[in-house]
Amino acid sequence: MPLDGADPRIILSMGKNVLLPTFIFSLLILFLLLSSPIQRLIFTQTLRFLRFIFSKLYLARFYILSLAVLIFGALSVKYTNDKFGIYEYFTKKQEKHFSTFYEEHYTAPSDLQIRFPEKKRNLIIVYLESMEATFARAFDRNLIPNLSQIATQNISTNLIQTNGVGWTVAAMVGYECGINLKMPIGGNDFRNKYFLSSATCLGDILKQAGYRQDMVLSEGNTGGKINFLKAHGLENVYDLEYFRDSGKLPKKYHINWGMEDAKTFEFAKEILSNYDSSTPFVLRIESVDAHFPGYVDSSCMASRGNQYADSISCSDKMLGEFIAWLKAQDFYKNTTIVVLGDHYTMQRGFVPNGVRRGIYNAIINPPSDLKIDSRKVKNRNASHFDMLPSILESIGIEVEGRKAALGVSLFSDKPTLLESMGLETLNQNLSQNNRIYDSFWQVKK
Repeated sequence: MPLDGADPRIILSMGKNVLLPTFIFSLLILFLLLSSPIQRLIFTQTLRFLRFIFSKLYLARFYILSLAVLIFGALSVKYTNDKFGIYEYFTKKQEKHFSTFYEEHYTAPSDLQIRFPEKKRNLIIVYLESMEATFARAFDRNLIPNLSQIATQNISTNLIQTNGVGWTVAAMVGYECGINLKMPIGGNDFRNKYFLSSATCLGDILKQAGYRQDMVLSEGNTGGKINFLKAHGLENVYDLEYFRDSGKLPKKYHINWGMEDAKTFEFAKEILSNYDSSTPFVLRIESVDAHFPGYVDSSCMASRGNQYADSISCSDKMLGEFIAWLKAQDFYKNTTIVVLGDHYTMQRGFVPNGVRRGIYNAIINPPSDLKIDSRKVKNRNASHFDMLPSILESIGIEVEGRKAALGVSLFSDKPTLLESMGLETLNQNLSQNNRIYDSFWQVKK
């Protein structure tokens, strides 16, 4: 991706998260080298001690500690490159080679004919932190029984993680814009208020149609989420800061990442109850309790001493209760609910090797006139990108060609990119430089 129009703190974050720890560790090693009694003699005695200092014993120690610095630095660079694709990014940037992937597979939503139903349908999107469908089958017990039942009774697919969607704001970009997000230095450091402002996303489409757009979440000032969503139609943010300022939470209130999910869902109910039925709305809700190492709410009982697993089960319980509440409300009959895990868990080793991975997803209460074969959808291989046209159709919108951005509607017979080219080839294409992708970062004021 271009850095023109992007936040320069992306690069600063690379130094903070990659180079600074290596530098500090190196200084520590040098301090150990220079703080020994023999080294102090160097500065207090004469040059005759030089031979003694570089005797075999101390020379060996010097080599060992120097080797430790090199090994630590090499491992740091390797981990960072594996996680963020730094080498690939800069080599491709220097090569100045541009692929035609977007030219061949991207359908600009702004160019599509989109027709809304006579009565616009409401939309609720719940983003669940690190929630995988995998959690239902990877262990000796189902960690998400409520979510499993919701997926079985509604619309769900085999959602696979591709390159460029593996952290929260990138997942949101994938779902709502149908494109990947490149250069994830620091994991979440995208704070540019013109975040992908030249891309047309879900929020832009709904804004033009007069939707009210709100979000309720624990903490709105982290990860670039709010800047991204505000650049694409989000109007109101209800988070810890808002509820402190409004007097609904104490000024010093802070639990887990800001406020716990129990509070998030409680306030979401209040917001939904106060909506004017004459205005269509989209409410986004983000849960964070299942972010590693996990927060287990007091309303949930710890079961086996694994805090992270318990936090996942607790999130499952809360979401099940929230969906039950939604179904009992008057607005439910004209509201589609989309529940999405943002990405695979970031806790290494939590999911056993060899287990087929999948991100949790469910589409609840789509319009009755939308023809859906839920069994067929369940067996499809989909990516984040396919959710954009699928969500649009799930609220009764007719989308020309039944595709948008890099995605296709899962309710259509069109193959997804994962189905047509496979994960490895798709990931390779997503990592290439592309002029259309670059254009998304041009500042649009």
